[in-house]
Amino acid sequence: MTKCLRRSIKDVSTGKKVKSLASEMLEVVAGLISGSEPEQVEKNQVLTEPIDQDQELKVTIQPILEQIKKLAKQYRKKKLTSVPIISVAGCSGAGKTHFSGQLKKILADEGFNVFLLEQDNFLQYDQGFADPIEHINPFLKWTQVHEIMQQIKNGVSCISMPHLNRNNMPYIVEHTSVDLSAIEIVLFEGTYSLGDADTYNFFTYCNLGIFLDTCPANSSQWVKDREKTRLPHLQRTKDKLENDIHAELQRYHKFVVPSKKNASFILYKEKKDQYSVFVLHKNIKND
Repeated sequence: MTKCLRRSIKDVSTGKKVKSLASEMLEVVAGLISGSEPEQVEKNQVLTEPIDQDQELKVTIQPILEQIKKLAKQYRKKKLTSVPIISVAGCSGAGKTHFSGQLKKILADEGFNVFLLEQDNFLQYDQGFADPIEHINPFLKWTQVHEIMQQIKNGVSCISMPHLNRNNMPYIVEHTSVDLSAIEIVLFEGTYSLGDADTYNFFTYCNLGIFLDTCPANSSQWVKDREKTRLPHLQRTKDKLENDIHAELQRYHKFVVPSKKNASFILYKEKKDQYSVFVLHKNIKND
């Protein structure tokens, strides 16, 4: 299916109004990120020729692509000492994995070798659904995330990577050997990939961060939808499911929303495959 492209643009300094959702987003960003001036890419523009969704996304995220390709080219020229890591963060169920897959395909089509590292592969559910919110996520093996990220930064070419096999019930973690010797870009996708808490300080590894954002109503609904389909083998009661949803929302507001300040770009998702880009002009590491 094809459709026309609409992109809404507003500069915080001018205060010009655009779509209500985009306006709301800019107010949120301006309030949360002190000293930054997010900007969108261009003013309300409708392309007369219909384009497919992949091409539409490519046009919409062009500022993000330009920066990622710039980092990759610097790495090719050995101006970067390690392969650039691009972090994609946001709330559970927001479509980070889907977007990261699209981003990988776009970059690959332009001749870049990309490896997608999914945070979910570091989850281990074999101890049931415990809920100690002070541990952030009781199932995430954060020490293993650090180990893998350190190996990537140190230029280790062959790494044993975990893979969460969802075809089995309960889910099991398998390990595969991955050759990164030709990789020019690593996409690190996960809820906490821009986190800077003491144990979850994954932001320290990334060269550029993308935060997939939306309005509060959407984030709450997406978390609920995700929890309802997660871990079907546990057969949780209605009360247990509600408790798990509540805990996930608490984690999101306590640990994920604050990591928005570490993003280089805010990708505001209005609905499926419809985004607006906000450029924050910061947190892009060239070393």
